[in-house]
Amino acid sequence: MKVFISWSGERSRLVAEALRYWLPKVIQAIQPWMSSSDIEKGTRWRTDIASELEQSSIGIICLTPDNLNSTWLHFEAGALSKQLQNTYVCTFLYGLEPADVREPLAQFQTTKAQRDDLKKLIQTINNAFGEKKLPDSEVNETFDVWWPKLEQRLSNIPEPQSSPKTQREEREILEEILELVRAQYRSKEAESPMPCADRIISGAELSTSDVQLLSTYLDTSPRLIRKAGFQEDALLHMLMRAREEKEKNRMSVIGDSGIPQTPEEGSNEDVTS
Repeated sequence: MKVFISWSGERSRLVAEALRYWLPKVIQAIQPWMSSSDIEKGTRWRTDIASELEQSSIGIICLTPDNLNSTWLHFEAGALSKQLQNTYVCTFLYGLEPADVREPLAQFQTTKAQRDDLKKLIQTINNAFGEKKLPDSEVNETFDVWWPKLEQRLSNIPEPQSSPKTQREEREILEEILELVRAQYRSKEAESPMPCADRIISGAELSTSDVQLLSTYLDTSPRLIRKAGFQEDALLHMLMRAREEKEKNRMSVIGDSGIPQTPEEGSNEDVTS
């Protein structure tokens, strides 16, 4: 079973490497994948990432205090969520609490870097094997043997440096995301018996309301949304999720205020006592 490990930033990379080493020790059938370790020299790394995103059954997003607003992590999380019916996705929190995680990453189950949460994650992965799953007693025993190894590796991760990191150019990030979206779409097109157009929609084509909706959902600026390009299916999926989230928040505010919802002014609905 393939497990896609998503990371961004030095400390997140060290967390991902620790998980990549440790997971197959507990369940040997796990095939973890992370970009820094598993891309062969000479290959097109964006194409490889797109392929792995499509094939993975489990997605683990490594979050640290310094990468919560990573554009790259948000993109990979969105790509994994497109397959949510067939893929289990969780955020792995290192130095964070669940309350620290905002949308869109907050939609996923959280796993804290502690023993009990890690055991639940391992049990979830084992259950995903279906009839090929290992006996729970065997998994628990192996977990108890290897947990101290992971705990030690995580505790050795250094604290963040005080000096600020150099920020990448916005254009570079946007170009990477656009190329990866296209690589994913080409991969799906190759598997389809019927050819289809490679439809990439520019953010500049979106309405002001949709731009604002995506800006809030992805926690980024409207200016970046207008500069980006989106594969049509991915865009429709994100807009749907964003509208659902907006409606859920609206209903939550109404419920918290204790004010009953009334028909909008000018509507044809009758108010009865």
